[in-house]
Amino acid sequence: PSPDPVRSFRVLATNSTDLQISWDPPAAASDCLVVLLQLRDLTLQSDRQFNATCSPPAEGLRLRVHPHRRYRLLATVLSDFGQSRPAMLSLRTPSARPNRSPSNFTAVGASSGAQLTWLPPPLPGRNGLLVGYRIRYRELPAESDVSATALGDDADIGDDDDESITDGAVYKVTVPGDQLTHRLAGLKPLRRYAAQVAARTVNGTGRFTRWLVFSTLPGAYGLRPARLRDQNTESQLHGDVPLPEKIRIRPKDVTAIGKRDSILLSWTRPSALVIPDKYVIYYGSQLPKERLAGEISGDQDAYQIRNLVPNQYYFITIVAIKDGVQAETPLHEKTQSGT
Repeated sequence: PSPDPVRSFRVLATNSTDLQISWDPPAAASDCLVVLLQLRDLTLQSDRQFNATCSPPAEGLRLRVHPHRRYRLLATVLSDFGQSRPAMLSLRTPSARPNRSPSNFTAVGASSGAQLTWLPPPLPGRNGLLVGYRIRYRELPAESDVSATALGDDADIGDDDDESITDGAVYKVTVPGDQLTHRLAGLKPLRRYAAQVAARTVNGTGRFTRWLVFSTLPGAYGLRPARLRDQNTESQLHGDVPLPEKIRIRPKDVTAIGKRDSILLSWTRPSALVIPDKYVIYYGSQLPKERLAGEISGDQDAYQIRNLVPNQYYFITIVAIKDGVQAETPLHEKTQSGT
């Protein structure tokens, strides 16, 4: 006959990364050779298994696990006569602060602001439901040659852990967890700034990205609507120094409106006289430029990305092209729910 199963199989999550497992030996303990324990990660669909004694230690058996994961535990008695039916338990471990930083963090500067975009941390490092994102940014000294490396590597986990910042005022912004873009306002034209972002759970703020250094543009190029000027007027405003071609051909006032299975993009031409040769639009749900949506001529100012999945965030890139020069405008938008 098959051996009896273990009795009173129980598990306790002592914290977000530790399980305490215990059981009572089977009724016919003499038949038991070993207890086979199987730990199934139902979130990532992975298995671990190992052998244990028929009677666990008095303090129980401890297992290291990951935060905010669904697990299934099985205990099977093995004997000379075969194996018992498994005793089974399921649980979800408590959440914790994220231990991975957001990915694909980008910044596009304008005259008095900047558009920040990012993607959530990889699923294994989120450690819970993301309830928000924490943004930190600061102005850099004009005379310095500061790089992202000089500003410091990833900051340690913590809500106000600013040890990597040596000088200058640091501004902090918190946005909701379903928001993957934020517009910084009130910045100074022709200045350099550094920004970083971290994900938040109910347990606190996770690891920040590396500092991302970006520059704001001359005063005529804002993220807000502006009066269109011709090329001669622009030269007079900026001391007869030609503006970088990437700035001149980039569309202004880009907006995105999510529908159930599509996203409608619209924008304002770069200027009255400067028209790109064409626009190329890319999109992806996981990575930038994952798929090509289409190409349109430079005299158009709208495009609709179709056949999308409802209730899904998409990373979108609009590429303006003129005489071989390319200027990218990244943004995020979410399609509406399928109801």
